[in-house]
Amino acid sequence: VGSGRLGSGSFPNAAPYASIPFASGSAQLSGGDRRAIQQVAEAWQSRRGGSLRVVGHASSSAATRSATQKLIGNWQISQARATAVADALIQNGVDPGVIVIEAVGDSQSGADTSHGAGEAAGRRVDLFLE
Repeated sequence: VGSGRLGSGSFPNAAPYASIPFASGSAQLSGGDRRAIQQVAEAWQSRRGGSLRVVGHASSSAATRSATQKLIGNWQISQARATAVADALIQNGVDPGVIVIEAVGDSQSGADTSHGAGEAAGRRVDLFLE
């Protein structure tokens, strides 16, 4: 898992302000990801507020599970990832009242997340400064 990347996008633009990658089946943040989240919190503070949309994603792997199990599992892991990032934002001074959490499972991956690089790209949380 690499560190998060920062961009200049803001919601509702297609490009998020930042994307935080995750390991397969994990909702745990790495040290580099925590630094990226700290930078997002600082950017939010420098804007003097506004909303922060936190969107959790999952890859579409796990072919051995039924479609229902896969849907529930992907939604749960995307929710856990978004919550972990939101918690880290709050720890870095973001007002909890401005954070909007969304869990989208593998429904908005933007790539084929069933294998390879697309699968890794699907395991992320996107952050939008609104």
